[in-house]
Amino acid sequence: MKAMKYVVAVVLVLAAIIAAQMGLSGVLGFRTAELIGKTAVTALCLYAVIRVFQAFRAERKANEGSAG
Repeated sequence: MKAMKYVVAVVLVLAAIIAAQMGLSGVLGFRTAELIGKTAVTALCLYAVIRVFQAFRAERKANEGSAG
């Protein structure tokens, strides 16, 4: 259930990034808005990967503690 909440949060953040990119394209121009959007999506992907590895490490550490 916790993982599902995380997936929903990521999807909502992606939707917000797309909406902001659409709004910025009218103000700053398409190329600048696209650059900002790509940077935000890259940061979100890196955050997601780091979070998955942290959860994996915590689970592995918990399993090692209970086995030994």
